[in-house]
Amino acid sequence: MYFTRMKSIVLPIHPTTLSIIRSLKWGRMYKKDPLNGKFDILYHPTKIQNNINKLNKIGDCDDHAIYWCTNMLRGGVPKLCKKTWFSFYTMRKEDGSYASHAICVYTANSTFYFADYNIPIECKSIKQAFEISSKQRKASFICGYAIEVTSIDLDYTPKFGKGILIL
Repeated sequence: MYFTRMKSIVLPIHPTTLSIIRSLKWGRMYKKDPLNGKFDILYHPTKIQNNINKLNKIGDCDDHAIYWCTNMLRGGVPKLCKKTWFSFYTMRKEDGSYASHAICVYTANSTFYFADYNIPIECKSIKQAFEISSKQRKASFICGYAIEVTSIDLDYTPKFGKGILIL
């Protein structure tokens, strides 16, 4: 992520979750990583913002998730959330194949939510976020990992804390 940082780009302050969704164009600016996703790149939030500014494709699910995490911790006054986790999980699809997906999980007012391309959905835990997100994709949750984003540096680089393995 560090290598895609763009020093001249400023991230806007998003006052609401709807503002974040609108800037990400409801997921319509999705772009697969190179080699059909086999070469996975996590873009820096400033690279994602630059793509948004230029109306270019943004990136895949992990890019959407890190943009959510970054902006949830920076957003509005007060911040839009208390805690946020950059989260990813593996699921088994109806045809028996496996896939992975990344989402932002956060807490606001002691309630968990998760977000990717649409309005955040309330859930009871990070595990339930993975389960609901899997069901949205007609799949069954297998396992996941959530890494807390503890802070955002002045150059908009997310700082990671402890991770949680969820089975």
